[in-house]
Amino acid sequence: MWTTPTDGEIAAPEARLAIASMFVPLSESRPDLSVTNLRTIPDHAAVSIDIESADGSTQTVSSEVEDAGCPAGTLRFFTSEVPAPLDDAESPFTYRVTMQLDDVVHEATATWPTSPEEAAQPYVTLEFNPPLPAIQ
Repeated sequence: MWTTPTDGEIAAPEARLAIASMFVPLSESRPDLSVTNLRTIPDHAAVSIDIESADGSTQTVSSEVEDAGCPAGTLRFFTSEVPAPLDDAESPFTYRVTMQLDDVVHEATATWPTSPEEAAQPYVTLEFNPPLPAIQ
């Protein structure tokens, strides 16, 4: 059960996929997915991320949920292994994310970067279908 110190609107679930940063080039980065404001923490959670570059290069990374000491309603998925790094691949990159929360499969797609300004933003926001379970 969630309690808040004041009455107000409860935040909807959000998912962010961290991709790269000014300190870590894309060829060395590992996708890192954070999901916040979930109704409950599932008994089983896993993610698979298919990444395709503009030139057709691909890679897939998968992860079980990591226990990273996150607050209630938060999941984090990350991996230290990438089977086929996209070292010289051309942007933009399409990310197809399949996340299983218990018996429900949620899917999202994002493209990064879509503009030169967005390249400085090292993450994309994901909108899943079906929507993630919200607090009601």
